[in-house]
Amino acid sequence: MSQDTPKRGLLLVNLGTPDAPTEDAIRRYLKEFLSDPKVVTLPRWLWLPILNGLILRTRPSRLVERYRDIWTAPAIEGGDSPIRYFGEQLATKVESALEPLSVQVASAMTYGKPTISDVIGSLISGGVRDVLAIPLFPQYTDATTGAVKTAIDRSLSMLTIDASLDAGTQPFELSMVDGYHDHPDYVEALCQQLEPYCEALQNPGCKLLLSYHGIPVSQARQDPYLEQCGTTSELIARTLELDPNSWEMTFQSRFGPMRWLSPYTDERIRALGGEGVRHLIVACPGFAVDCLETLEEINVENRGYFLAAGGTQFTYVPALNADESHVAMLASIAEQHWSRPDADAEVRVS
Repeated sequence: MSQDTPKRGLLLVNLGTPDAPTEDAIRRYLKEFLSDPKVVTLPRWLWLPILNGLILRTRPSRLVERYRDIWTAPAIEGGDSPIRYFGEQLATKVESALEPLSVQVASAMTYGKPTISDVIGSLISGGVRDVLAIPLFPQYTDATTGAVKTAIDRSLSMLTIDASLDAGTQPFELSMVDGYHDHPDYVEALCQQLEPYCEALQNPGCKLLLSYHGIPVSQARQDPYLEQCGTTSELIARTLELDPNSWEMTFQSRFGPMRWLSPYTDERIRALGGEGVRHLIVACPGFAVDCLETLEEINVENRGYFLAAGGTQFTYVPALNADESHVAMLASIAEQHWSRPDADAEVRVS
């Protein structure tokens, strides 16, 4: 990299995590997360009394054991939130992959720590002048990727960027990728994980469920999330040459009284156990790294639903986490950005 080229930074952003598997930490995290109007779009006068008067009083205590279970998962050395643990691993490995471009890579959270504001400030103070943010949400919805953009805008407005730049240096610039649901390297990485199960899926008693995080139907009408989930699923099925009857797409993690995208993962898992499916394979293509919704909701809670309904074998396919295919895919997106800075997939936010 020439001396005149701005120092580059790559910001990998995920949803967030409590600081610890304790009731107080979980309450702080849920308050920040569920107070965001991007996440819950109900009128504030209606939603905030429900959040503060009911949800934050009761839900944190019910989540403590579940968070403690994933904090001490065998794959997590020393105990930590999987999102933070795998996010930091991913950042370190992607930085190594991008070494020829001299890119500083950091992990941040929309809610919780490390915060987007702190990480951007650290990059700036370290001399970075050209930042690419990749929200780790392959399919775009305003509740996730849109929330990242809002958080970045807010962070930049709070930082006195001009004062941190030496006279005569390049101006600071930040760009953001708004999704990668059909990126060939992303689809290939998912297919590599699923390929070992293709032979089993030729058996009528075996089924693949592609489970995505649900969003309220009212939100889905306003962005391309549902269509992009469908595209990702179809690309997986086409690449692996899956029989149409061997797989389904569902939506998990619904919350509250609103109608969410369906079919619902938990309902289909119960039904499949009673419909003659004996081996159920579940993958969650929308989750870049494992978290409470995959390790507990899918691999524990929904496993139990399936076995109780008559199924005999349940296989959860882990998220891409810090696998080399995931590292290569994110590095490829960054390299494409810096070789074609005006690509349609990017949105200038400052």
